[in-house]
Amino acid sequence: MDSRGEWTMSWCKGTSIVRADVELFGLAQTMCWTKDFFFGSQPKSIVITSPSSSAILSLKLQDPKRFTADFILFQNSLTSFISSFPGTLLTFIWTPAMTNYCAQTVSVQAAEHCRAQTPLDQLDDHPSPTKWRSLTRLRAFDNWREEWLRARAEHTPTPNHPNQRDKQAYSLSINGPPNSSNHPLWSAAAKRPQAGSTPSRVTPRPLPYGWQTCPCDGTTPATTTHILYDCPLHRESRIASDMHTWLATSTPLMTIFNTKNHVEALLRFLQNSHAAFKPYTAIPPPEPD
Repeated sequence: MDSRGEWTMSWCKGTSIVRADVELFGLAQTMCWTKDFFFGSQPKSIVITSPSSSAILSLKLQDPKRFTADFILFQNSLTSFISSFPGTLLTFIWTPAMTNYCAQTVSVQAAEHCRAQTPLDQLDDHPSPTKWRSLTRLRAFDNWREEWLRARAEHTPTPNHPNQRDKQAYSLSINGPPNSSNHPLWSAAAKRPQAGSTPSRVTPRPLPYGWQTCPCDGTTPATTTHILYDCPLHRESRIASDMHTWLATSTPLMTIFNTKNHVEALLRFLQNSHAAFKPYTAIPPPEPD
């Protein structure tokens, strides 16, 4: 918390290549963990920074029914989170993803769409004000875009042969900068000191709720990416994804939560990951050597 009594959380894992349900799951996970971690404190302001809001808009345009179901789940968790901090200003900052920078306009439209379609400051008449805004005028990103457009005017790179800058931007979006607290791109997006750990850079502290070891092997952290992509407990319901061709798919949230889309089920899942797992096939114990 800084001198102004403000907590800042960041969902820093690049999400431009995954579906919007993964992004909503990650935001809900971050909020639920923060709700427990800061229990008993009363911050004046909480800021949640998330990239790739364009994924939400894309899902809305492609599949309105699925968007509604997933976003209701997110709404419920958000309402519960806000009610735990009465009088706290909650701010969502949408930042353009580094690998999809030219879609800044789409990010702005997504933020405006969420604000227009979902007046979250009026949900259940909770007392906490909520605002949505898009942080798009980032100097580092602007410079990158100008150079990229200038390069395209002279020579258009083929999709199979990206230039070095594209590779670097892609690597940053997936893995995060080596020192996210001091990196110019990261600090420009966050604007304020970060609190707690992020999915792409875990600090040496006990795993927060939702990050217990996964019951599939007892050692892998139950991260969002692992649960939706890698966990063998959901192998049959998951279509193999190809990150290199940008054809990422995942286990639907409604499948994981067994169609229980009320916030209590979400909180139980995040606080005790293995409680919500419904294995499709039994995993035999390892054979002794």
